[in-house]
Amino acid sequence: MAIFILIHGTFAQNASWTKADSPLCKRLQSAALALGHSAKFVPVEWSGKNLGRDRVATAKSIAGAIETGRTGNPDELIFLVGHSHGGSAIAYLLKNFSDVREKVAGCAFLSTPFVAQRLRPLWSELLTAIAAVAGMLIFFLVAVVTAYLVKKAGWLDRDGTKFQTIFAVMTCFVAGATAAAWIWIKLAPDLKSSLHDAILRRIAENETADIPPGPDLFLRASGDEATAALGADQFIAWSAGKLVGFSSAVVLLLRLALVKIYDWYPGRIVLVFAWVLFAIWLDALFLISFAFSSPFEQFVRDVFVKSWHMGETDFGVYGTVIDWSATVLWPVFVFLFVGSLAYSIILILGLVIGALAFRLFGWMNYREAIFTDFSVEPVPYGQVNFIHIDWKDQGLDAQGLSHSRTYLNPHALECLADWVSKKA
Repeated sequence: MAIFILIHGTFAQNASWTKADSPLCKRLQSAALALGHSAKFVPVEWSGKNLGRDRVATAKSIAGAIETGRTGNPDELIFLVGHSHGGSAIAYLLKNFSDVREKVAGCAFLSTPFVAQRLRPLWSELLTAIAAVAGMLIFFLVAVVTAYLVKKAGWLDRDGTKFQTIFAVMTCFVAGATAAAWIWIKLAPDLKSSLHDAILRRIAENETADIPPGPDLFLRASGDEATAALGADQFIAWSAGKLVGFSSAVVLLLRLALVKIYDWYPGRIVLVFAWVLFAIWLDALFLISFAFSSPFEQFVRDVFVKSWHMGETDFGVYGTVIDWSATVLWPVFVFLFVGSLAYSIILILGLVIGALAFRLFGWMNYREAIFTDFSVEPVPYGQVNFIHIDWKDQGLDAQGLSHSRTYLNPHALECLADWVSKKA
């Protein structure tokens, strides 16, 4: 006897092609009878949801169906036939059950997409860029909180509050710099190690293009709509990833320049002084906004145009030095502030697009959306038995989706029957 275990695709519960009277089952039955075998068809029902975990769970159901088929006759001929993501479930079976190859005569993948995934070559540098900007954002947040507390304390409305203001700015500098340094020096390296191992485990679990080789058949028809949709999804995610990568390269170049300055001893003094001025600049920016309840348009103008003068306050000559220094470094401050916010927006955009792209493949993992590349392939890695059904072989009267032609088209069914005949 030849047992055919049939697995339907996504959103295709009770698929007609898995019924004993379908064109596919009739053709496989005749192929088996021609070789002296009776045919038995075992449909494996599953949720049909576009979720990777459901396809992994279906692999266990297929393994159970194989064991049931071999009960009483370990040498029974067993064929697995999966359409679309039903083939993906078979792929997970081959990956997760190493002994299954010895129990089946072969696997037929009909219009099945195979997912190839890898850790991005520059993922470590990308994480470094993200950590660098995360430290800057923490510094910004501390400046906002400091400015808000100064406003709430009423120091802006009273004379003789110079020392309180200095204390607030220095607190902002120390707290913000400490938090940023912790992210750059401690958190990022620790996260890099754990993240690397976690993502590699996820890739090993998710990828289907790395199934072990075997006597399988890969059948696909021209004009496959699912392939086109997944390909478009992949291109959108790729474009967002390139935008994030380019932005990260700019961040890394800036970081490299700052590290080189820091390695030069006088440069450290310059950086500390500039960092203090940057804290003053941020506090002044948000203090003005809080003090005058400025609208967003005015806040934007204050970012690009210096509207405060410390030389005119009771800080005297020190205020004048700060004024002149802030004026000289103003373009740098604007670049750091606006650039960090812009990079954050680009990163969030890339994260959302990447996560949605992964969701179309049945997963939702934000780490993979940022740190991995993925693609949809017609076949797995290596040399395989692949048959591509031409347009002209599908017939001018072909109805429905090309994605479904692999279990309906007479030429496709002949290819499948011929493959069974060679394995029986």
